[in-house]
Amino acid sequence: MKKTDQDLNEMAGKVLGLSEEIGRMMHSFSDTPEVPLELTHNQFMTAAYLQRLKTATMTELSEATGVSASALTGVIDRLIEKDIAVRERDMDDRRVVRIMLSKKGNLLIGEIVDRVRSKMAKLLEKMSPEDRTNLIGVLERIIQTIKNNK
Repeated sequence: MKKTDQDLNEMAGKVLGLSEEIGRMMHSFSDTPEVPLELTHNQFMTAAYLQRLKTATMTELSEATGVSASALTGVIDRLIEKDIAVRERDMDDRRVVRIMLSKKGNLLIGEIVDRVRSKMAKLLEKMSPEDRTNLIGVLERIIQTIKNNK
């Protein structure tokens, strides 16, 4: 292995490790003693996508979350058991099942997203404006690179 390849592999490992750590920390922002989350990371991320999308089929959710439809079925089942999501037949095509947040789910996920956004804003406030701009630019380039290489 060439030195450059080794450097890139080490860097890739570092990026993945940092990404995982950021994900864990962000998830911990949403869990407080006053409002315990009681959701797994996949359940929360799926519910957050549902809040943005308003309604989605399993295929749409699978594509949005990157979780297989079979694994997503279990996630949705747990969200329904917790009264966070509901399944409904599409009014235009009764063969299609749509998933959406319940009223309780919308309130809960809304509170959590607001809490996480507030904590993120406080963290960003501690960075220089230049670092904040650079951070957003790098994250956007990473996302674009991933999309271009699928």
